[in-house]
Amino acid sequence: MKQNQPMNNKAAVIQKGFELHEWIAKRLDDLPISRGRRSLLSVGCYDQVIEHQVAVCVLLRSQING
Repeated sequence: MKQNQPMNNKAAVIQKGFELHEWIAKRLDDLPISRGRRSLLSVGCYDQVIEHQVAVCVLLRSQING
C-alpha cells in the first residue's frame, strides 16, 4: 500500500493497526529508560496509549462497536 493513500477496506485498516503495534513493540523492547519520576510517568502514559490502540483493533476485528 502506498503511503498517504486512504484505506477504504476495514480489514486492511485493522491489519495495519496490528502491524503498527508490532513495529512499535520491536523498537521499544529492551529500550533503556531513565528511572526518574517524569520519565516513568511519560512511559506509563505512552504504554497506556499503545494498549488502547491494540484494544481498538481487537474490538473492531471482533465487530464489537458502539
